[in-house]
Amino acid sequence: LDLLECEKESIDQILNHISNQIAAETNNEKWVEYCTHIKTCAGLLKSDKNLNGLDWIERLESLSKPRYLSKSAPFTESVHDELKLVLSECEKIGQDSFDPTNIKLYADLSIKLSELGTMYSSELTMLKQKLGQLEMKDLEYISIQALRDFPEVGAAFASEWDYWLIDEFQDTSPAQVELLHQLIGKKPVFFVGDPQQSIYLFRGARSEVFAEEENSILQRSGQLSELKKNYRSQPELLLFFNDFFKQFDQKFLEMEPRESAKSHQTVVAKFQIVEKENLEPYSPLVQRVLQQIKEGAQYEDFCILARTNRELQELAQYFETQNMPTHVHSSDGFFRRREILDVLSLLKFILNPLDNLNFIRLVRSPWLRISDQKLAAVLVEKSPFYWLHFKEVLASDEIIIKLSALLEDKCKLGIYETLRAAIIDLGLVDGSHFHDPTGRRESNIWKFLSLIREREKSPGFSYMNFVQKAFMGHKSAEGDEETDAVAALEPNRINLMTIHKAKGLKFKHVLIPNLQKRLVTTESRSHESPFVCSNESNNFTIALKLGEERKTTHNLAAKKLFETMSKRESDEFVRVLYVAMTRAEETVTLHWQEPAYKGSWASLMNMNLDEGLHNTDNYSYVVERDFLGTIENSDKTRAQGVVRPIWSEDHSVYYTNQRLSVSRLVEERLGQESVAPTELSVDQKKLKRHLEIPVLGQKLHTLLERMKYRDDIDVKAYAKRWFADRSQDFIQAVDYVLNLQDPPIRELIENGEVEWGFQLLTTRGVLEGQIDLWGTVADSVSGQPVTWVIDYKSGSSRYSAKAFEQLKLYAYALRSFGIAHKIKLAVIYVVENKLDIQDYDDIQV
Repeated sequence: LDLLECEKESIDQILNHISNQIAAETNNEKWVEYCTHIKTCAGLLKSDKNLNGLDWIERLESLSKPRYLSKSAPFTESVHDELKLVLSECEKIGQDSFDPTNIKLYADLSIKLSELGTMYSSELTMLKQKLGQLEMKDLEYISIQALRDFPEVGAAFASEWDYWLIDEFQDTSPAQVELLHQLIGKKPVFFVGDPQQSIYLFRGARSEVFAEEENSILQRSGQLSELKKNYRSQPELLLFFNDFFKQFDQKFLEMEPRESAKSHQTVVAKFQIVEKENLEPYSPLVQRVLQQIKEGAQYEDFCILARTNRELQELAQYFETQNMPTHVHSSDGFFRRREILDVLSLLKFILNPLDNLNFIRLVRSPWLRISDQKLAAVLVEKSPFYWLHFKEVLASDEIIIKLSALLEDKCKLGIYETLRAAIIDLGLVDGSHFHDPTGRRESNIWKFLSLIREREKSPGFSYMNFVQKAFMGHKSAEGDEETDAVAALEPNRINLMTIHKAKGLKFKHVLIPNLQKRLVTTESRSHESPFVCSNESNNFTIALKLGEERKTTHNLAAKKLFETMSKRESDEFVRVLYVAMTRAEETVTLHWQEPAYKGSWASLMNMNLDEGLHNTDNYSYVVERDFLGTIENSDKTRAQGVVRPIWSEDHSVYYTNQRLSVSRLVEERLGQESVAPTELSVDQKKLKRHLEIPVLGQKLHTLLERMKYRDDIDVKAYAKRWFADRSQDFIQAVDYVLNLQDPPIRELIENGEVEWGFQLLTTRGVLEGQIDLWGTVADSVSGQPVTWVIDYKSGSSRYSAKAFEQLKLYAYALRSFGIAHKIKLAVIYVVENKLDIQDYDDIQV
């Protein structure tokens, strides 16, 4: 209600002011009568507190504004424009937010919301502290609150330091300023910053804190030093900046060049103004780059700056169509890159194998490929969890075995080490190098691993939350962005990055496109934000659905907050352009389409933009408008760099991508010849009729693996579910295996390793295999430790030679991994109920 009275007072003043101005310039009877009328209305608005806003608007409009011909205007054009603005301002009195009845509704709702907010804030803070999930803003709030309650803590902390040096002070928030003051105490402090580069309003930074601190220091007899000399930009370009930004703000602080300008004919800026109908609006930018390339520049000398990642992606796509190499430094780009999506999918499976969509995504990748035909065949039978279904149906499939091993490794090695090993073992690194010789793909993979390794250390870090955010295009709670990694072998490429990302960097040539785009302020998006709050005043309001159309309507307090925020955003909008342009060392190119939107950078310019060359006393600039012609890019090939060979001391034999499976080595030793199996007995024929042997072996592996982790396995239930009326044959096979005493199968399953995959680096390559069961137990005769290596076979015992060759290679791998005990090899033929045992001979192998 106080704000309503202030608004009425304001309208009363402006109506009286414009009336006096009109009366001072004309004595026309109709205009004198009109001025008297609006003065009367102004007084009525101020005196009648119960006056309805719509009634007042109707009364104000009851006397029409007199008309006149422009040739015989009764007063100046500026007074007429001001009158139009005043009458437009008066119309807001009729809005729903000015209605006293609605203001009462706002107040009642705010009281209830305040009570709810107090409870919610308290509960949320306690929950975050309990879970350790505190973000930067939480830590600031808790620290400030603690220092307010216990100022002696801040004083004690301040006593431990002699001096404080605060850099980039222009990007500090009021909360951070309070925190700093509490921690610094009365110790000497040195602030450094540039208020013209304050561009982090969205993080809570306030440019005014710099001026406030400056005044405070001067009042305390502190010192002020100004660093005006700029060493980044060439003198002619710097003088252009000084003139350019004066048109935006007369308070702009000019910089001094590092030396005197050498030639006023030096062209330091180019304005590219494109008609909206142009079907290729970015073509002028390509022409500009190619022109400077012909003059001796390199692609890497250029940086194209934009406000959003979406703009960067559009620009990169267009430049690629013109055979122009680019590097997008974009968080959006990093988490959308193919290699990162593959790694994310792999990580998500390790975290949650029951995610059906992610499982299909993973097994259709080239690293863990299951054919579409096989996927379709398995998925004919519906299952709520694809992974569990595939694990049963395709238990012996190489891919399923690898995925099972991943989940086992997670329990032994942890999530990070499992992921890291999988990335190497599955060939993601090798494949990245094959597809991208520059090394950027590989660099991105290592960067991703480094990123999650670092995030693991953060309080409250959740792998699953990280993965979910990354799939959506990750940005952390603090607004940090992850960019595409720099390749180990970096080709000559044009840099594309957001203006915020470029802060602190420099490039020889800077291009800034799309200056015609307007700033979207908080006020213009007010309909999207029903809740509005002020961090400075700790006030808040909430909108109501009012009127026949039930539109989201904010009260006067919210509108004041929106106005304040939008003013800050508009001021910062100019500073963002300043930061962008001052990244340039030699030239800057400004590009936009006409007509430019009101409030855009292009619309704010007030300088000579006639087409052609413009000379000044210190520099020159060019304005281009006609872009019908094109410049052909003669560079049709991408530069292929050469990188030095990996340092080594004759270790080259170990650097091989060849992968060797145990079965392949066995076939090499024994050849492809096979011995025909003998005639099966009647009992065995019966078993073969009832069971497909591969299925029996597959299910046996599955069951024994589950027994490793569960004590409540019901063999009969599984047998009935898998084999129905043929279940007895399967039960007999399982009983035979589990009742073996030498080797002691039950003890080995309990204490040993089940379905244990390995990779061993050898002089021939990487040896890969998977052991059904192995473990170390006490020998039944001597009592000495003995390591058993077990292989289950559903085939014939006539192939025992091949089976033992396979086990010997498994034993060789275990020796290499440090198993020093005596090793025994055992092949269990589950169909024949037969056991073969051999001692492992190190020398022979």
